[in-house]
Amino acid sequence: MKKTLWTVGTAVFATMLLSAEPVDVKKLDQSAKAATSHSERAGFFKAKAMQHEAEAERLTNSRNYNPMAAKWPAVANGPVEFHKQAAIQARRAAAEAQRMAATHSVKAAQTQVSE
Repeated sequence: MKKTLWTVGTAVFATMLLSAEPVDVKKLDQSAKAATSHSERAGFFKAKAMQHEAEAERLTNSRNYNPMAAKWPAVANGPVEFHKQAAIQARRAAAEAQRMAATHSVKAAQTQVSE
């Protein structure tokens, strides 16, 4: 199966949804648990972004002969662009998870002060 931007996006989104645990954030410990869960997901997505960036760099610096580069240079960069886009999406998902972790940690702190 050819990996397109759509399949990468849906895979990243599905991973994000599957790794998320439904948490009722009405109590302090649940809000803190949600914050740690989101920060762990942010770390996961940052690691995935670094992997994709490393693979894109490796493919860019590859000295192997590529006949596609001579005949169709735009087509030859497909794998590099795939990994670059996957890294961008993983960075966006990591940023969103960090925002959610910050939101839940603020809620946990507010709940702790009010109790």
